[in-house]
Amino acid sequence: MTATLTFAAGGTADVTAGLTGVWDERLTIHGEDGELEFAPPAFTASAGPAQLRLTTSGSRTDGGYGAAARDYPPVNPYGLIL
Repeated sequence: MTATLTFAAGGTADVTAGLTGVWDERLTIHGEDGELEFAPPAFTASAGPAQLRLTTSGSRTDGGYGAAARDYPPVNPYGLIL
């Protein structure tokens, strides 16, 4: 299931998650200058490594375009709370 959130400033965020069917969970935030994506597993970091992707578009004032990704190892979120 995917839901699209629309913000007052015009940006949107797509949230994909489900308990049945094909496993997929991601959060993609779209803005005027690019997008930010938490790739699967976006919400269950203990299930495997996670990745944060940042893409900037050519609409930036410097005319630049870029993409970066950062990987995070699996983690038990409940262990971090304690």
